[in-house]
Amino acid sequence: MQKKTKSKSENKEKDRDRNTSIFLILFILAVLFCLFGATVNAFMFCKSFFRSLTKVNEAPIATITFKYKTAERKFADRVIWDRLRQNSPLYNGDTIHTESLSEATIHFNDGNTIDLAENSMAQVFITEDGIATASIGEGSATVDSSAAEHGMSFTVNGMLVSIDPGASVATGGNQIQVLSGNASVLSGGESISVTEGEGVSLEEGGGKTQIVVTNPAPSSKILYFEEGDAKIPFTWKVSGQGLQDGLKLTVAKDRNFLSEVFSSSNKELGEGLSGSVDVSLKSGAYYWNLSTAKTGKVITWSKLQVIQSLPPKLLVPVNNYAYSYRTQSPAVRLIWTESAMASSYKLEIADNSSFTNPYVETSVEGTSAIISTLVKGNWWWRVTPYYAVNRLGYGKTSETGFFTVEQRSRMEVPVLAVPAENSTVNSSGERGLNFSWKADPEAKSYTIILSRDPNMEADVKKIETTKNFFVLPADEKLADGKWYWTVEAKDRDGEVSQRAKPRSFYAQDGSLDQHIIEPAEGYMVAQNLLPDLTFSWKKNLPQTFTT
Repeated sequence: MQKKTKSKSENKEKDRDRNTSIFLILFILAVLFCLFGATVNAFMFCKSFFRSLTKVNEAPIATITFKYKTAERKFADRVIWDRLRQNSPLYNGDTIHTESLSEATIHFNDGNTIDLAENSMAQVFITEDGIATASIGEGSATVDSSAAEHGMSFTVNGMLVSIDPGASVATGGNQIQVLSGNASVLSGGESISVTEGEGVSLEEGGGKTQIVVTNPAPSSKILYFEEGDAKIPFTWKVSGQGLQDGLKLTVAKDRNFLSEVFSSSNKELGEGLSGSVDVSLKSGAYYWNLSTAKTGKVITWSKLQVIQSLPPKLLVPVNNYAYSYRTQSPAVRLIWTESAMASSYKLEIADNSSFTNPYVETSVEGTSAIISTLVKGNWWWRVTPYYAVNRLGYGKTSETGFFTVEQRSRMEVPVLAVPAENSTVNSSGERGLNFSWKADPEAKSYTIILSRDPNMEADVKKIETTKNFFVLPADEKLADGKWYWTVEAKDRDGEVSQRAKPRSFYAQDGSLDQHIIEPAEGYMVAQNLLPDLTFSWKKNLPQTFTT
């Protein structure tokens, strides 16, 4: 009976183990299935996301770039807006939208461009003849055909604008203005020829505007490169007759003109209805309008952005800095400050201060570069910002920096960092004991040497590493007491440097502690009893440690 009972018990345990194993296998399979599903889902999401930025069976008609933030695009056959990346392709019928503080440039394949200001929208097309067209909705835009073989056309506020090759037209505010070249505007069945400096009203009825502000251009960016405020020349001209009132120019920080920074009536602007005035403005965004002096009726208005872009300041290397090397040219890192709105920088390095036949002349997109080809000698360097905005080209060059590159006969002696001289360390710490020193770019390996003897001869422990630091594991902790350490470096040719001057430190098992016992905090004593006052403290530092 006992054997039988034992057999049943064993069978129950076997069944329980079998069931546990089955459940465990099923659980593992379920987890693996979920992980597989999550991986497939993530892959399909990324594939769908990047596919949404391109079309497989359609050739792009343009690309888009942006300086601030990004822009959104909606395909003609979809209702979802996609966030675009730099140089994303655009297709026939795509709609582009920019939000606040976002600006974008559409580059058509034929060379035409459209600069969209913030809070603007445009839909791009290509005709069967391969001519670029667009429909501009809200906001402001500048259409430029100066680099195109053929002009282009666009619609705005129900008007068809056709611009000649080489022309540039701005639209925004309450008018269309020809910045350069010639254009024609079809409004209400009537074609109006417009030349440089003329404009057409976007209000009902259209027709040429009597007053056109020739400078600044609508929604323009004006860069200046000096300290202080910028002097912005406002110029305008009158075409036609019929304006009896004087003019008033107002500049404000907000579109409602509640925060005025400049206001001037006709008498201050010069005689007649044509004239100019210089307005001093700080860096920032402004709105301006021209209105009649008597009635205050706004004739034209637009936005203006004033940007201070100072020349770069050279940061690294500092003037007269000396690099050194033995066999391998040093990697010289050059850093400078950013110039606002600069799209790239021209870096020049020469062996003469006049930069005749510079040794290095390259374009850099960021504000730093690493040059590893400089040999022994004296070197001068400078940086010039390049501005794509307004097609300004190269701006004001930075001051000239100077550094030297010296070639030495032997490897540099390592410079020790941690532990510091006469410091104490917890040798039993869980994270181990840290050693570090200055890196040598020509060093292939380093040897750390530990010893009880300042001459580095007794109880010597050597450690090889390829990095400029080493962590001694906690299970290899040093014995308590005073230790000395140094480092020597070896290059690729097998040359070994001189050892660094040994440093001493104290290894202590456990946390270090040293605190005052007497006299207590705030203790007061008569001056005549001061020589008999006992000072005492408690410590667990090594006996040979000097405080």
